[in-house]
Amino acid sequence: MGAWFIGGNPEFRLQVERIPSMSVVNPYSAGGMVTESAMFFGRDQELKRIRDRLRKGDSTAILGLRRIGKSSLLYQLAQRGDALPEGAVAIYLDLQDATHHKPLELLGSALRHLDRLLNRRFGFENIKSFSEFSEAIDRTYSDGFRPVFCLDEVESLLEHSAFNDEFFECLRSLGNQRKLSFVTASGESLDLLLRRRKRTSPFYNIFVNIELAGLSSAAPKSLLTEPFKAAGLSLPPREHLTEVMDIAGHYPFYLQLAAYHLFEARREVGVLDRYRLRQAFTKDAMYHFQGLWRHLSPDEQAGVKRLAGLPVVVQDWDRTCADLIRSG
Repeated sequence: MGAWFIGGNPEFRLQVERIPSMSVVNPYSAGGMVTESAMFFGRDQELKRIRDRLRKGDSTAILGLRRIGKSSLLYQLAQRGDALPEGAVAIYLDLQDATHHKPLELLGSALRHLDRLLNRRFGFENIKSFSEFSEAIDRTYSDGFRPVFCLDEVESLLEHSAFNDEFFECLRSLGNQRKLSFVTASGESLDLLLRRRKRTSPFYNIFVNIELAGLSSAAPKSLLTEPFKAAGLSLPPREHLTEVMDIAGHYPFYLQLAAYHLFEARREVGVLDRYRLRQAFTKDAMYHFQGLWRHLSPDEQAGVKRLAGLPVVVQDWDRTCADLIRSG
């Protein structure tokens, strides 16, 4: 492998070992949720808490900012057998999917998915009522299986008036009996979402919230090194890891994006400085930054401005600053 340097300015000169072949696939995700278990890092404590609750048949709501990793967590929970207690069978449902915009279609799809995982043990087909759905879950539970519905993007579900209190009461009843458990992902609490859309069902009462923050101190390093090892490549030098951490923080989506560009930089022949790396990252991240900004509260936006050095007055600065840092 040949060695080359990033940047002409001495303070930016970082030695880089070029990847010898373009055939090495970049393992990092530059967008979307993480579907490969080998690329999923740093949520062991959250998975343990969810698993402990599922052992008792309880339900959990995952909350967090955009791109903090809620969908990836739900998907991995549903895909990884080691993340579930014995007897639990989990399915991942993206509620933005157009086929999930009517209650009975959603529940029927969930049952068919569940049945496929159980080798078509029950032969579930379309259902015509909430009572049929409840009977199907009863059959599954009576046979020793504990269904877990991982419901992603709950906000999109509540955009449709067909998902009324009768629908939520059906789910709540099964959850209360611990015959069906839920793990949901949303930006805000279910309580707030339901009240804002004038739903009176206390569906949220069966949940405990887990708020996702930035990755813990050890996880970013693993994310930035383990995929290089798996590809049979030498690890990036410490200066590169520091650079990526500087532009991405502990926020998993932005870490993946910055690491993607670092991996790509090692393919190129020539000179690439830190400015160019940052420029490539910022170009791809800007749209997501703008979306995240729109979802911050006015206090959080003011806090970001103050953290950036602007002379902005922030009410309860200590709390706001702590919340922003904790969220990644």
